[in-house]
Amino acid sequence: MIESRWEQIGPKRAMEYLETMLNNRDVKQSLIDYLHAQMKANLWRRTHQGIAFDTNGRLIDGQHRMWAIVESGCTVWIYVSRGINPEDVVVIDTGISKTYSDHAHYREGWNTDPVVVAIARILVLGPSGRQRRIPSEVLNGWYEHYKDAIDFATKLRLQCRPSTGKSITVPMAAAFARAWFSCDRTALSRFGEIIRTGQYQFEADRAAFTLRDAWLSGRLGTVASEQYLKTEGAIRAFCERRGTRTLQQPHDEVFPTIPALPKDKKYTPVQTSAHSKRALAKKKVPA
Repeated sequence: MIESRWEQIGPKRAMEYLETMLNNRDVKQSLIDYLHAQMKANLWRRTHQGIAFDTNGRLIDGQHRMWAIVESGCTVWIYVSRGINPEDVVVIDTGISKTYSDHAHYREGWNTDPVVVAIARILVLGPSGRQRRIPSEVLNGWYEHYKDAIDFATKLRLQCRPSTGKSITVPMAAAFARAWFSCDRTALSRFGEIIRTGQYQFEADRAAFTLRDAWLSGRLGTVASEQYLKTEGAIRAFCERRGTRTLQQPHDEVFPTIPALPKDKKYTPVQTSAHSKRALAKKKVPA
């Protein structure tokens, strides 16, 4: 018979539970880091999904949550089920993970377009943080805080469709969102029009055409950070009325100043060092 109850679990008890495991799968340090960050940011939520022990008292579901508790030092409420038939373990965690868009459909007022949160990621974390796993409610908070800039860039992205029919990439659009806080917005819209048509009147507008040519020819690169920084460099040249014919990649963020996030929207992802990851990926607990 399965019995379930709520428990407050801290690092000591979490380690005790981990010591009951037998032949469990290797851990994913990236998932531990994600849960760790949620716990530290007080974003841990009580749900029906918890941890489970089999009829022999062994932990069969929840090792990532236990490791996150150990590493974060936090104590959280978790729903604990005991008495699972060991043969039924094979059906645990076989569902489909929910994306941001999936969560947005259940939350009134959330924008369901995944592009807006992809741009929000880059605004806050930079292009290298585009693939970092961030809680959906945090992403939505970032979007709401930078909504005007992100909506401008999203609309511009849809408008910047040359005869080829493809839109500028998300990192390129994120560069426009970042520039929105520093540059003349009419100039940014004119830049987008040149990308769409390929036509410009003055040599000082050449930077927009140079970016367009590099993008359509594939010379802009496929790496997000390269696309983002080169777009920023072209925008700066355009706004400074420099008719550049050569696309340069800046070394650092071109538009470093944007409004700071309020305290309730700040979130710091946990990222274990490469050296630690190699060790932690082989986590073993005492027999």
